[in-house]
Formats: sequence, structure tokens, C-alpha cells
Amino acid sequence: MRLPCLRSLYIKTAQKLKGSDRRQFMAEVVKGWGRGGATIAERELGWNRRISLKF
Repeated sequence: MRLPCLRSLYIKTAQKLKGSDRRQFMAEVVKGWGRGGATIAERELGWNRRISLKF
């Protein structure tokens, strides 16, 4: 990941959100990274690829 401070921000934000709001946030972050974003999120943030790809 390019900016370690963003890593922390993404993780903390996702932890504070619940349900569909959390999944929507995760999906938007992954989409913003473009191709391979789900793999990056899984590796760097510990997010499940299946959840972040649903939206």
C-alpha cells in the first residue's frame, strides 16, 4: 500500500461501520484501487475478497 496512514484509516473506518454500510465502504475502496483492488485489500487490510466484491 502506498500510504500507511490510509491503511490505518481504512481499517478503523470499516471496523466502526456495520452491515451494509460497512460492505459498501469496503466496495468503494476496492473499486477506487481499480484492477486487483480486492487482492490488495485482502493482503494489506485483511478484508475478505468475497465481501468487498459483492457491490
